[in-house]
Order: sequence, then structure tokens, then C-alpha cells
Amino acid sequence: MEEADDYQTSLRAKQASSASSRRPTDEDANAIRPGQRVRHAKLGLGVVDQVKQDEKQHVATVTFDDRGTKTLNLKYASVDQVKQDEKQHVATVTFDDRGTKTLNLKYASLTIVEDGE
Repeated sequence: MEEADDYQTSLRAKQASSASSRRPTDEDANAIRPGQRVRHAKLGLGVVDQVKQDEKQHVATVTFDDRGTKTLNLKYASVDQVKQDEKQHVATVTFDDRGTKTLNLKYASLTIVEDGE
């Protein structure tokens, strides 16, 4: 009987710890947009680069400050929007040869170049 109690206690503790890392809802996933600053429990802070959705999946490509670019299935990966006061300085830049990218200005150095230079 004591083993069953230990199991139940362990199970409750596991459920309580996973409550904070809940499975995202469709509403959570639909709120994620390119350019948004987000937080992932394990990967940290990042900026959403791209969101794709079809009948089978809903994925976001996110560039994390310390972990690089990751593609997350929003059905399973919970990312939270970062409040305005938590945001770091980011800029969306369109490059001639690389398309549009969102850069964290904490790590990126940009130089303004006048047309024709």
C-alpha cells in the first residue's frame, strides 16, 4: 500500500510541474505572429521569423537569442508572447540578397548606408 501512495505522490508532483508547461491551445498558436518576441521554457527568448499553418500542422520558425533558429510545432511547443517591458531592441531588415530578417540589436551590428554607396 505504501508503494501505491508513493506512486500517487510522485504522479501528482509530475502533473503539478507539467501544469506550468501546459500544452498550447489553438488560440495560443493563432496568436503567434512573425516579428513577435516570445519566450520558450527551455530555449529562452526569441523572435518569430515565420509561421506556417495547414490542415496537418502549425509551425513557427523562431530565432532564439542563445540557441539559434529552431522550428517549433505549435501544437506541442508552448511559446509565450513577451510583454512590452520585457522586450529587447529588435529590427526587421530587408537585405538585398537575404530577404527580410528580424535581428536582435543586442547581437547584431548595423551600419546605415545611403543609396548608391
